[in-house]
Amino acid sequence: MMIKLTAYCAAILASFAAAAASYTVETERYQSSYPQHYRQKIDVYLPKGKGPEVGMLIIHGGAWRTGTRAQMAPIGRFYAERKIVVGAPDYKLSDGEGTGDQVVQMLAEVQDALNHMTDKYPDVLRWYVAGHSAGGHLAGYLFATNTQLAGLVSLDSAATYIPDLPIAYKRRVTRPTFRIDQELESSPLYHLRNIGSHSG
Repeated sequence: MMIKLTAYCAAILASFAAAAASYTVETERYQSSYPQHYRQKIDVYLPKGKGPEVGMLIIHGGAWRTGTRAQMAPIGRFYAERKIVVGAPDYKLSDGEGTGDQVVQMLAEVQDALNHMTDKYPDVLRWYVAGHSAGGHLAGYLFATNTQLAGLVSLDSAATYIPDLPIAYKRRVTRPTFRIDQELESSPLYHLRNIGSHSG
């Protein structure tokens, strides 16, 4: 029994090693129109070999106030093993005061991260964007405002149309980041007036 278990564990470790050998991970700094800060970085999961033909930007969540790109490492590895180049960016987080243009800067920086990927890998035929929670909101905004994106995966994001959220939820979750006058323009569904804008 022990011999079989040892052989099984060895096979599992070998499969992990083979998967890790199929891609590389590099941390890069992306350029932004906003002043440089330490979170303007992106982890790039690049499959080895020819291609890739498909790319994805994956955006972490954390109520716009917490979280890091490291949260997305399992997803980055998963897709890189399947010959998809993946970028996982950080972005400037909210200070929780609900003032200024904090959400505007976040939206601009994830766009900057997307531009970094598309400029670096111009031969990729299709780009997708994905995000979790607050990252799902940011990903949804990118998809709604970029016709070159082929698809969106938004996981557990309630902020697709912020003006319609319950007041109690907004006070607790969105108001620490969004000013009231920013709710509409920051909502992905507001920009998806033409449902066919991403077709073809």
